[in-house]
Amino acid sequence: MAEGCANVANPRRKDKVFLPNARTDWSPEVGCAAVAVGGNRCEAGEVRRLKKPMLRRASLGLCARLASYTLVAAVVALMGCARGGDWARTIDWRDPDLVKLPEAADYPEEEAAVLLDEGKVEVSGEWQLGFTIFERHRIVKIFNRLGERFANVVVPYSADSQVEMLRARAISAGGRISVVEPKRVYDVNLYPSFVFYSDQRAKLFAVPGVEPGSLVEYRYRIRVPTRSFWHSWTFQEDVPVLKSRFVMLAPGDWEVNYRLHGLELEPRMTRAPAGFKAEYVWEVKDVPAVVRELSMPPPRESYARLELAPVGMKTWDNVAGWYHGLAGPQTKVTKEIAQKAREVIGEANTDLEKLKRLAVWVRDNIRYLAVEIGIGGYQPQPAAEVLANRYGDCKDMATLLCAMAHAAGLETDHVLVSTWQNGQPDTSLPSPFHFNHAMVFWPMAGDSGLWFDPTDKGTPFGQLPWYDQGVFVLRVKKDGTGTVLRTPRHGPTQNRTVMRWQAQLDERGQAEVRGLTTLRGAPAAELRKELANLSAEEKARWLELDLAGRCPGVKLATWSVEGTDPEADSLALTYNFTSSSFAVRSGGVLALRPAQFSAMELPTLFRAPQRRFPIRFRFGLEQEFVLHVALPPGWRLLSSPVADSVHSDYGAAQWQWFPITDGFFARTAYRLPGADVPPTQYPAFRAFLDSVQVRDLREVHVGKM
Repeated sequence: MAEGCANVANPRRKDKVFLPNARTDWSPEVGCAAVAVGGNRCEAGEVRRLKKPMLRRASLGLCARLASYTLVAAVVALMGCARGGDWARTIDWRDPDLVKLPEAADYPEEEAAVLLDEGKVEVSGEWQLGFTIFERHRIVKIFNRLGERFANVVVPYSADSQVEMLRARAISAGGRISVVEPKRVYDVNLYPSFVFYSDQRAKLFAVPGVEPGSLVEYRYRIRVPTRSFWHSWTFQEDVPVLKSRFVMLAPGDWEVNYRLHGLELEPRMTRAPAGFKAEYVWEVKDVPAVVRELSMPPPRESYARLELAPVGMKTWDNVAGWYHGLAGPQTKVTKEIAQKAREVIGEANTDLEKLKRLAVWVRDNIRYLAVEIGIGGYQPQPAAEVLANRYGDCKDMATLLCAMAHAAGLETDHVLVSTWQNGQPDTSLPSPFHFNHAMVFWPMAGDSGLWFDPTDKGTPFGQLPWYDQGVFVLRVKKDGTGTVLRTPRHGPTQNRTVMRWQAQLDERGQAEVRGLTTLRGAPAAELRKELANLSAEEKARWLELDLAGRCPGVKLATWSVEGTDPEADSLALTYNFTSSSFAVRSGGVLALRPAQFSAMELPTLFRAPQRRFPIRFRFGLEQEFVLHVALPPGWRLLSSPVADSVHSDYGAAQWQWFPITDGFFARTAYRLPGADVPPTQYPAFRAFLDSVQVRDLREVHVGKM
């Protein structure tokens, strides 16, 4: 959703306000961490108060210092001979302080540093003839080969906009300037694989002559044919930023509604009356690089950034009214839709059964495919077209389901979603740019209604995929008003995996194993979608690899799968395999570790001594492994029976084994609640994982009587 440009009605005027593309404020650099709202490309950390870092100035060798001084001298010389701003020969910087260009020794752990990242938005003209200019100026110092990625640049823009005055160059440590030639700037589709087709464009180029010690600089200007805000700016990246500045010039009578995240900063404001332009300047210096950590929150929750609401959108009713105006007309019921609804409903008697049949039909018969041109990035296609084409994106499928439900006398609502991957939005700032997905809500089901995401092919009716659970959404009601809600979230019990093995062990440590793995909830939905795209041969290969990761020397003999239909909820895998090393022989004793067949991976993933950001889990879960081992004649369990457990706020685990008539029985169970682990509790979380791992490594010994 929200992959295009939209002209939307200003609630206070009959004119229209431009909503820029939800992704056009991404950092233009391939691989750069300056991701704004709507961008989920990389992970980052929140910065509450930005302070100048202590620069570690190591003792430089003579050559290193000479190289640094040479660059400064070359830059100063080029500035001195400036004649008319010749891009290939002169420099006309005001920022940064050229006498203090950073050196690699100042940031020994970094690959580059952003010296300046400046964006400027100016809104001009009257409503009918208005336009907006966005200017970007960026300078990056490259410290080593890894930093050369900053020389690969992407400049996104919408189809009705124009990219002007694009200039890019590299300045070597010796002062040589290498300019990007116009013929080396390529115009491409911005989303070649994300959507089937989008009219969103991008200018791509690679700055030549870049090597360690070089400066990469580029400028460009985008002219938008309407009056609009640039809806966000990111101050922080995965390398240090010495100065980041965002400037906005807008009509003095426009109300600027914004929020800052991850920093404490007041803009410099020059107010102006109607007919004149007010100026807002947000500037921050010495922004440390974000710290990438495993399982950290998405960028919208962890980057230092600025968010701006569209003009005229002061309340969530404004946002809901805007989307209602776009989606309402597209939900029109045609005779084809009414006929298909009657056909699908058939003999269903209850409203719940009617909606279930409609929802399942849309889920199973409309393939996900996005064609987003202009307003189509926000406005769904007409429901009749989606039905005829049998394809659409999230908002298209939701619109068709709403139309078919209406034809059956069931009133459903459109829902805008900020998914788990998108992060939690700041609900104090009403804006459509918080959302990246759409689904459907039926308010008549029980006390809390019923949610359904028709795009997820692996989730049963009545449930939500894990990435839609526990997230903020905007319910758009039939009257055009809106309510911000949080969707329900399943607990660990509903996301359960049980693996049962019956093994016949011989005296060499080899075994024949019969297995049954049953999954429910999110694990079942995820595996169901994965298996749906595999051939029978590929499924067998996947299963054998999965078993081989648990048990050495696996050779799969037979297998089958049941529950691929999402409405079955449970997914069951039945299989037989042999293992050449099920247990390890030492003398006359065989040793094996039952818990290792299903051990948690978390203890090996979280080994850092501390964290800066919370650990975020996709969902809570329960896992159980039950093992029945039949021993060779005359053999018995030598180890003492065990019944042990660990319980904490971060989860629980149980282990047990004991002898049975023909061998021994073992069971391992884990439970993770799925709640965020704050950085302050990370040591205790690690201690819990360590205690689990120690118990997982315990051996069971068997031998002759």
